[in-house]
Amino acid sequence: MTLKLQVRILRKTNMKTIEFPEFKDYIDQNVHFLQPKRDGHLCKIYKSRDYEILHAHIQAFSKNDKDITHKLLAIKHIRIELTGLPCNSIIFAEMHCPGRFATDVPTMLNDADENLQLTVFAAPLLSGVDLAERNLISVMERLNSFGLNVSCTTLVKHDFINLAAQEILLNQAAEKKLEGWVLKEGHMTGWYKLKPVKTVDAFVIDTYASDSKRYKGGLKCIRIAVWDKEGEIRDLGTAGNGFKLPYRLRFVPKEKMDILLGIDWLETDERNFQEHLTVACLAGLINRDTLLDKVCEITYDSVAAGGKLRFPRFSRWRDDKDIENCTEEQLK
Repeated sequence: MTLKLQVRILRKTNMKTIEFPEFKDYIDQNVHFLQPKRDGHLCKIYKSRDYEILHAHIQAFSKNDKDITHKLLAIKHIRIELTGLPCNSIIFAEMHCPGRFATDVPTMLNDADENLQLTVFAAPLLSGVDLAERNLISVMERLNSFGLNVSCTTLVKHDFINLAAQEILLNQAAEKKLEGWVLKEGHMTGWYKLKPVKTVDAFVIDTYASDSKRYKGGLKCIRIAVWDKEGEIRDLGTAGNGFKLPYRLRFVPKEKMDILLGIDWLETDERNFQEHLTVACLAGLINRDTLLDKVCEITYDSVAAGGKLRFPRFSRWRDDKDIENCTEEQLK
């Protein structure tokens, strides 16, 4: 279903569109609620009443606005649970399965796997009433009375959670086998993901050039690896996030310099565009092959079923580390 059709249906049924709230950085943020973060996929569900044919109408969308209604309702227990949701309601939920990675969710959804769970963590609209500013715990209790699985929500006594308290929460998440926590300022405001960060020292086995306009020909990402027990290379996948723009530009070939210099750097979200132009003029002096076998520190979320790192991010180069010490033992 296209987004235009979605909006038309919502207008026809007197529903309003509510976007996914953005998770913001945790910098002196007030925290009033705490919810467990599971390893799953977010979805948005509308339940309206079609006044022409007088029956309830359910629509479900993924975070990128892909219509997943038929797939979600093909799972019997979820379809039954959603019958208890009042009409003219909007809920945000997480599709997940205990003991399975988020990467398994699309397959489970396609297979109508009854093990897939739906847990509600917000309900900005219920029975046509705007609850965005209401107390989150009371909203969850009301949803639970309708037979829906809801996220366990705790009222946080202190407005600010310091680093020591965050460490305690992360340890609790590990004990409960959760991906982490969601700290909330309010029902639909000030969301922040608190997840444990793992690190691994790995070495570069390949590099890739970017084809984007901003740094075409420059460094896009690196492929990283560690040594397995047999002394063979274990591929951990690619890592592209974490590299700053000036560093990426150093690898742009000289023959593509005209494209690079033609970009209006004032339109970018980088602050020091003059520095970027200076770096661009020096580009081509470094070949991407010079990165091969270099040791780097990578942060990641977890290890996927296929052995690759989930959400890897370049942290820093480790010239003080030796390639022989980059073993898979670190991943334990």
